[in-house]
Amino acid sequence: MNRAILTLPMMPVDGNNYGKFVTPIICETLRNIYDAIYYHCVNLLDSFNDRELILENYVNSLEINNIKYDKIWYDKDNIDALLDNIKKLIKNNYIHEINSYLYMCDCGIVEIEESKISSCNQQNLKFAYKDGNIVCKCCGSICKKYNEKILVFSPYDIKREDIKFLPRFLNNDAKTYDSIVMNSYVTISRKRDTGIKLKYNNTYYNIDIDFLWATYLANFSENEKIIVSGNRMIYQLFLVGLLEKCLNPKSNTILLGTPYLTNLKDITNDANFINDPYFRKLSILFNLKWAKKEKNYDTTILSYLKNS
Repeated sequence: MNRAILTLPMMPVDGNNYGKFVTPIICETLRNIYDAIYYHCVNLLDSFNDRELILENYVNSLEINNIKYDKIWYDKDNIDALLDNIKKLIKNNYIHEINSYLYMCDCGIVEIEESKISSCNQQNLKFAYKDGNIVCKCCGSICKKYNEKILVFSPYDIKREDIKFLPRFLNNDAKTYDSIVMNSYVTISRKRDTGIKLKYNNTYYNIDIDFLWATYLANFSENEKIIVSGNRMIYQLFLVGLLEKCLNPKSNTILLGTPYLTNLKDITNDANFINDPYFRKLSILFNLKWAKKEKNYDTTILSYLKNS
């Protein structure tokens, strides 16, 4: 067996958040279709929260929802292997030092380069502007400006066309990253303590956790891979595909962005949906429309399945 189905590393969540089980249900289905190994990957590393507090409940909820994976993979158990990937990127000249100006708040939630502020996703900003200052939404402190050496990742010889998305229209969305990644760089170090340190040119850098786990595909030996995540995580999917190409140029990987079901909470009072995991799986699979980024859950499908 030389095929793998993998989730993008997922944060443990409450077992009643059924929207978070769309990806695992799709992964299990693909596993059965393609006779592949399904790795359920979990993101435990976090600079601000202890995600292991809900890990047991999360793993139990996978069982309760009858999610059949072959292996579970935790980023926290693979730090050394992930750091080896970063060392390989350094050796192949994808990572280097630069001097840059950055803004940082007192709690460390906000840490952003001055040159990157204009390209931030406005919907997910962790800061606001007040009286001409950048202010952290979490701690309320004014972000101070620093001149620092930072580590950056530059994919100098990779073509965006080598990174393949399905559905195909997501490849057009990936063009957004030409200016901010392909023709620029990604900052991979942090001024705050992330718990992950790496020595470069006699300086210890705190490595960004999201970048660290994004190298994970290089640690799976299967030739063919399908990586599955919701289509609101396109940047993260793009980054893991890009890093795999840097670490394994001959990789044959598809990045699958699943549709987002917008009103799953509206049908959680249906007894069949709540009590029967097989019914729940089928009702989610039957609702997916791959030509759309978002799809309202069609409650008539519940009636169709009941009658079947």
